[in-house]
Amino acid sequence: MKKSAVIVVGILFLFMFVSGISSVSAYSAGYGASQVGNWISQGIENARIIMEPVFITMFGDYTGYDFLWTKVAIFVLLFVIIRYILGKIDTFKDNNAVQVVISFIVSLFAIRYMGENDIIRGILLPYGVLGVVLVTLLPFLIFFYFVHKTNMGSGGRKLSWMFFAIVFGVLWYNRSGDLSPLANQIYGWTLVGVIAVLMFDQKIHEYFGLAEDAEMRRKRIAARIAHMDVQLGNLTPHRGTSKYVDDQIKSLEETRTLLIKKL
Repeated sequence: MKKSAVIVVGILFLFMFVSGISSVSAYSAGYGASQVGNWISQGIENARIIMEPVFITMFGDYTGYDFLWTKVAIFVLLFVIIRYILGKIDTFKDNNAVQVVISFIVSLFAIRYMGENDIIRGILLPYGVLGVVLVTLLPFLIFFYFVHKTNMGSGGRKLSWMFFAIVFGVLWYNRSGDLSPLANQIYGWTLVGVIAVLMFDQKIHEYFGLAEDAEMRRKRIAARIAHMDVQLGNLTPHRGTSKYVDDQIKSLEETRTLLIKKL
């Protein structure tokens, strides 16, 4: 393992080591398997107490464990990214020690004075958005692909989207009281999107059909170019031996150039 990797995960390894000692000691002392979970939790707490002065010195004060481990995770992420970038720069790529030191210092300064509000607004919120979008959008995209890639007609697609909208709307209505206002708004816009797809089904299907036709057209052109390359490979060694051979080579080259422009 590289020294830089050891430095990056050293704190986490130490944390796991202390936790493991507590767990193994508990188990070997005669406690049953049902007690191991409690001792693991105690081991983690002991490791946190031991490492807390180091964490506070490196990452600053914190009010909750969530923010502490968020800072640790961001530190590791920044370290890896900066280390990778420095490895691509000619000035630093041959000096691993300099890469590690610079990556460590820059990552530390980047998060040392980062407040919890900055973490929530600048970092955690975009990841939360990513999670909500993927969870909400993924079923929609899967169903969209299924509807438009099967051979069902326009009536079948509209009926499918209508059924999807009804089921989605019923489920949302039954759970709307348990959701936050933001979540309700997201589900509402998702339902609007489903209705829009239902209304413009024909145009959407035509668009994706044309896209598929364009892809098939590019494949046919590529096949013609490959065939011409074979012909040119056979004729080129005989260039100059006959006017007809030269004319054929010229015609193939001109046609090949035009086809390449159409790709």
